[in-house]
Amino acid sequence: MASPFDTLWASTAQAAFAATMGDTVSIRRGTNTTTGVTAQKFLGERFVNLDDGGRLQYSGCQWIIAKSAYTFDGVVVDPKSGDRIVEAGGEIWEISPQAEMAEVSELPGGTEWQLLTKRVTK
Repeated sequence: MASPFDTLWASTAQAAFAATMGDTVSIRRGTNTTTGVTAQKFLGERFVNLDDGGRLQYSGCQWIIAKSAYTFDGVVVDPKSGDRIVEAGGEIWEISPQAEMAEVSELPGGTEWQLLTKRVTK
């Protein structure tokens, strides 16, 4: 049975959230895939300081996804390292640890995930 919040979210806020988010993606975990997930994407370059004093630069991306949309087989789950986000054009991003930042965190308000990813394919 859905909670009163879930019912209210589905009837009012979910459409507004989807309209402002912009990207429709699929999420993958192993052989499980969920399609039609609405997400907001923020591209950026990430840097890692190496033990020898050098720096490694790579393309990274931050995703914001509603917690209620992060499902596999109809069950809401928490994101974890190794999960993949696949864009409509085929670009694949993998949730992975970032230098001094958690790869998965809950945003204030508790209804959205912030996911830090690295590009797997272009």
